[in-house]
Amino acid sequence: MTPPATERTITRRRASKRRRGALLAVWSLEIVLTLGLIVVVAHVLGHRPYVAATVLIAGTIAFSVLFYVLLNREILQRMKMLKSGLSAEQEARNAAEELAEEKSRLLATMSHEIRTPLNGVIGMLGLLLESELSPEQKNYAGTAHASGRILLSIIDEILDGAKSEALSKDRYAAIDIVALVENVTELLAPRAHAKGIEIVSLFAPDVPQMVRGDDMRLRQILFNLAGNAIKFTETGGVAIAVARSGSDELSFTVSDTGIGMTPDELQRIFRPYTQANADTTRRYGGTGLGLTISRRIAEGLGGSITAESSKGKGTSLTVTLPHMVEGDATPRNHNALAGRRFRLCVSSPFVAEHFARQLQAQGAGIAAAIAGEPADARSFLHNSIDAVICDAGSGPEIIATARRLARQGRALPQIWILLSPDERRQLRHLLTAPLTGYLMRPVRCSTLVEQLTSRDSAFIRTAAAQLRTITTRAGTARPLNVLLADDTPVNTVIARTILEKAGHRVTAVSSGAAAIEAITGKPPFDILLLDMEMPGLSGPETAKLIRAAEAQGGGTGRRLPILALTANTRPEAVEACISAGMDGHLAKPFDRHDLENCVSRLALAPAA
Repeated sequence: MTPPATERTITRRRASKRRRGALLAVWSLEIVLTLGLIVVVAHVLGHRPYVAATVLIAGTIAFSVLFYVLLNREILQRMKMLKSGLSAEQEARNAAEELAEEKSRLLATMSHEIRTPLNGVIGMLGLLLESELSPEQKNYAGTAHASGRILLSIIDEILDGAKSEALSKDRYAAIDIVALVENVTELLAPRAHAKGIEIVSLFAPDVPQMVRGDDMRLRQILFNLAGNAIKFTETGGVAIAVARSGSDELSFTVSDTGIGMTPDELQRIFRPYTQANADTTRRYGGTGLGLTISRRIAEGLGGSITAESSKGKGTSLTVTLPHMVEGDATPRNHNALAGRRFRLCVSSPFVAEHFARQLQAQGAGIAAAIAGEPADARSFLHNSIDAVICDAGSGPEIIATARRLARQGRALPQIWILLSPDERRQLRHLLTAPLTGYLMRPVRCSTLVEQLTSRDSAFIRTAAAQLRTITTRAGTARPLNVLLADDTPVNTVIARTILEKAGHRVTAVSSGAAAIEAITGKPPFDILLLDMEMPGLSGPETAKLIRAAEAQGGGTGRRLPILALTANTRPEAVEACISAGMDGHLAKPFDRHDLENCVSRLALAPAA
């Protein structure tokens, strides 16, 4: 059946064609009649040339006037049709834009309404997993927690599809590209470590620290690609490598050691709602939108995305984005570890290879990069090297041997251990001399340089003390006085429990007005955790009133850090938090590490 809009278009075209035919017929008739008139007049009035000329001119003028009238009428009709068509198209465009905006609002509302109870499910399961459970109970709770995370990733993919429809190149701004990529790896590390795999980031020496781009869209692409890679990887790990590509382009390659794909499967992965094959969908789940969304965003930013894969050996996806590197970009210092020699004893071949590349990118020399525990730990403690780097697998033997050698008066190199957040608590017995300190996986470039270049014994003692402190339940240098404003009881219980287990004092209120009243009391609070959606005063309104009160006080008091807690992850929601005077934004659902890190970072930061 032909759509009504198409039928109207066909009808208008047919009518216009008929009018053009009628106009051509009139014009042809005028020419024929004029020629005939000339012949008749010349024959009848041949002996009166002036009269013949007058009649001829009058006839020509009459026919020309008739032709002009008909032509003008045709032009007016065509202009009316064109105006009518433009008006109809504008109305259709306005309707489409309103529909798209309504769809975006609907998706945002749905996402918020789903995320709020999902925060309760995932948060409570996280707290349950930290309690005393039998192996069977822990397995059940872990399965439910993982299922909740999968549901959250599906919601994120659906919402990302709506976000990618509104790309804009005018949002380009300065980006610390190293910090952005390392932040992505840190946020995805718990998901990777839960599967027993690793995630790392690598930067070519010619990649500058500061570039220009759309940080939100780039972060979205990397989250999609790296999250997808983690999903399909069972052993080994995922790497995000950043390199220059052309004069002003950057390429971001996300590679994994996962299941890989055949050439035929590789052709299908960018289709919406499509995965490599039916078995992949059944085994790993997902909507099949992540790669489609990533390609749409990359192309919207003027770039491209390509994929390479080998069945059973892993997949590599490369995103290339133009205009990110400016001509006067300052190169990074990649010789911070020049002249220093390291020996690696790391259980995972993936970690050993990529950590060696991280060290070499800073100018370091690698005496050995070995996967697996050494046969003789003494060979790793030779004084011709500056530092030994081990992990939880090889660390106990290395450290035990180092203690025996230290008692014999032997000089030892520095000994560093690579740990995941969970391993910090499990290896408390190793946190004594001669251990120098730890490096938290995934290791940031800045942390790597800062830690490994320090030879100060006071720093070493401080690092060991900090490690022992971190392994306790408190988790921070000092307890904080926290004000929590949230009207949802489940969310309040989760946040309060996490913070109290970290050693903080928590005062909970259920409205913005109650939060403002509590702030005026004693003792002062170190930080305010503020829900965005509350009855009465909303989160942004409460923050604006608090900032206004601080301004009226002349700026003599300490500025209260405010962390927004919300299930709304839309960019405009984040911007609303910042513009209202808040200092940070944490999306629900969050886990213990997310909340503890945000609270410590904001509350213990120097006052602005």
